[in-house]
Amino acid sequence: STQLKQKADDYYKSYKTMSSFLTCPLKKTQAVDIIKPISNYITNTFSGSVLNENKNVIAEFSQLRGNAVVHSLDKHEISVETLQRYYDQLVAMEGKLPIAEDQIRISFTWYDAFNKGSIFGSTKCSLSSGDYERFCVLFNMAALLSQLASIQNLSTDDGLKTAAKYYQQSAGMFSYLKDNVFPALHTLPTPDFSVSCLTALVSIMLAQAQDCFYQKASSDKMKDAVVAKIAMQTSDFYQDANRNAAHYETKGLWEKDWIPVLQAKQSYFAAAAEFHQSKVNEASNKYGERVARLQKAEKLINDGIKNAGNLNIPDLKNLAGHISKNLVQAKKDNEFIYLDKVPAQDQLTPVERATLVKALPISSPMSTNFQDLFTKLVPMSVHQALSTYNGAKGALINSEVGKLREATHFMNGVLASLNLPAAIEDLSGEKVPQSVLEKSSEIKEKGGLQIIDQMIQNLPDLLERNREVLNEAFRMMSEEEQEDQKMREYFKERWTRTPSAKLTQQLKEEGAKYKSILDNATNADNIVKAKYNEHRRGLDILSKSDEEIANSLPKVGATTSSSGMEAVKELRFHMQQVEQLKRAREELEEEFKSATVDIQSKFLQALAAEGYLDCQKIVDQNIEDVYAGLRTQVEKSIEDQKVLLDKIQAAYNNFAAASSGTGANPRDQMLKDLASAYDAYMELTSNLQEGSKFYNNLTELLLKFQNKVGDLVFARKTEKEDLTKDLQLEAAKGTTAPTPSIPVHYQQQPVKPDRPPPPNTQPTPAPRASPQNQPSSNPPQQPQYNPYPTQPTLMPQPGYYGPPGAMPYPSFPFHPNYGEYHINQSQVMPGQYIPPYNPQPPMGYQGYQWQQRPSQQ
Repeated sequence: STQLKQKADDYYKSYKTMSSFLTCPLKKTQAVDIIKPISNYITNTFSGSVLNENKNVIAEFSQLRGNAVVHSLDKHEISVETLQRYYDQLVAMEGKLPIAEDQIRISFTWYDAFNKGSIFGSTKCSLSSGDYERFCVLFNMAALLSQLASIQNLSTDDGLKTAAKYYQQSAGMFSYLKDNVFPALHTLPTPDFSVSCLTALVSIMLAQAQDCFYQKASSDKMKDAVVAKIAMQTSDFYQDANRNAAHYETKGLWEKDWIPVLQAKQSYFAAAAEFHQSKVNEASNKYGERVARLQKAEKLINDGIKNAGNLNIPDLKNLAGHISKNLVQAKKDNEFIYLDKVPAQDQLTPVERATLVKALPISSPMSTNFQDLFTKLVPMSVHQALSTYNGAKGALINSEVGKLREATHFMNGVLASLNLPAAIEDLSGEKVPQSVLEKSSEIKEKGGLQIIDQMIQNLPDLLERNREVLNEAFRMMSEEEQEDQKMREYFKERWTRTPSAKLTQQLKEEGAKYKSILDNATNADNIVKAKYNEHRRGLDILSKSDEEIANSLPKVGATTSSSGMEAVKELRFHMQQVEQLKRAREELEEEFKSATVDIQSKFLQALAAEGYLDCQKIVDQNIEDVYAGLRTQVEKSIEDQKVLLDKIQAAYNNFAAASSGTGANPRDQMLKDLASAYDAYMELTSNLQEGSKFYNNLTELLLKFQNKVGDLVFARKTEKEDLTKDLQLEAAKGTTAPTPSIPVHYQQQPVKPDRPPPPNTQPTPAPRASPQNQPSSNPPQQPQYNPYPTQPTLMPQPGYYGPPGAMPYPSFPFHPNYGEYHINQSQVMPGQYIPPYNPQPPMGYQGYQWQQRPSQQ
């Protein structure tokens, strides 16, 4: 009739006024200092100059965190953009500034979103993990989207579409968290991150997104067959949401009206689907089926009204009124006009479903026009690849230059043993050879014995300074470990954080390597001192004036024949070749040190193209391209030396045979000693300079190591104070008793209790006290959530700190070994006995009926 059609149109418009969408609350956090830990990490890993380049962006990043998660957010798209930008920044910096217990140690504290707290505090968790911070930000983004969706203007198409999009985005974020939180953290931080809680939130958001499409279909007056399919699928979504939300692990998290709303909506949409399908039956002249569906719809909507209880959901009653009036008219038409058979409700064909929503995947990046704050920092994979390249480059240069120096040292030794070139410079045996005077002059220009003595005297001070820094680092670790052990003995199993012995294991291994380096340096110092003492007399003579050197040399007469003069001429030519060879080697050594290639850009290009770095392949290829030609020159120089020494030896034999008085004499021995002393001076000067540089560089490394230890000790001290405070609060709440196991009725299907005995027929003045073993009228409480998670057990990994050619300190292997986080506490409140003569159904929280009867306690 026209009147029923008008009322049906009113029904289409009524649902848009329903304000029963559920919104997820946001997690709360605390402000934390992120500037100092990041600054220390950049200084220790990169350099102080790199820190100066990034000081402003570090402060900007700290401000971004405050705006995104510390300060309150308005329900506006701008707030979503702020969260998205912070989330994108966390993702972008994962490869550059890894926040973890063994890298940048920043302890993020987040509270459970559904915990309302008490005078003793709220459920919270603190973890030094960038993943944990990112997950919490994503949770807040999903929660804020659910809140934004709930305030959209549902009377417009744009409002409905926006709300549906937000709900689907929120579902996608909760779904991502469900799949990634535990695998990444290896622990359950707070109950809102449990799989059951996140599963429930996903299903709720999907149901509400489908709900929006139902409203759109209703307002557009789409065909009843289509609206029925959408409504039935919406009912299925709410059924899943209700089942997941009523799970025993999560049931106590929600507000008291959540589950009644889900139950009511499940019934509402099932009734709406049957209602619209009845109109399809009417159009196809199936009047008996129309009556049956309206009867089924009436039963369903009444169930929804019953489930809603005291909740004010006007749409339930509106739909109930439409169904009732249509049912009266349908019965009347069928009984007096059509006389069609009314089938049983269980014989009705199920209404088909139409799914219009899904959990939308997370986009990357989320924010529009995102720009990484730390563009000047290279990814850690590239930084480590650069360290690998510099290490390989330094090793190759040291090896090739070492070959050249070793060959030169051998050649000098051969010439000194032959007393060349001194033997051919003063044939009279009375004057000081010119080469000796030149060597003496060079030694005096470099500072003579005084500079050697000064550098040797400085070695013990440099060594002791490094030992003091290293010992202080070990002392801090030892004191922290002792303090941790005392607290562990006091609180016993409640002291759940990672033991210091495990946490500092890798730092101790790194310190042991430094100690070994210092021990080796001590041995090197002793070798230098022994060499110095061996040549001290010759160095003392070379440090004197030319006249004093002449007086120090023994006088020996010598004559040389004409054939000997030919040998002298040949030897002088070969000495010129020796000098040319030495100069060529000096130039070749400089070429090794100055050869460069823009290897960083090649690493970045490979990373962008492949998504990963085949570091060793790139390193080997570039080392070969740059240094292959220089290595060939080294081999040729060594071969040329062999040929030259053979010629020198042959010419010297001729010279010795043609000279008179060539037997062993003190003058020749003195000249050989002076030549060896000169070579020793050059070597000692180089070694002592390298030794001083080594100790100074090692001091910088040890100070960085000490800073890492200090940061760890400070963080552990703060963690200890927070954990001690939490344990004291737990003790004040009286929850320090031994942890009970999960009750059997939470793990198995409840078993129907035995029938109670018949009541006593003897008259009694009043009912007796409630027996302890009767079923409770209240549901058992949820297992208590332990707010103190198992801490990760990894230590910071030392990177490659040294410059090209310096000592490489290899990274330690990464072996995560996280323990699972178990929740095994529960409390069951005793119930009251329900007399058999006054039976009542068992009731759940807030008065809605239990899905299953609890087992007997």
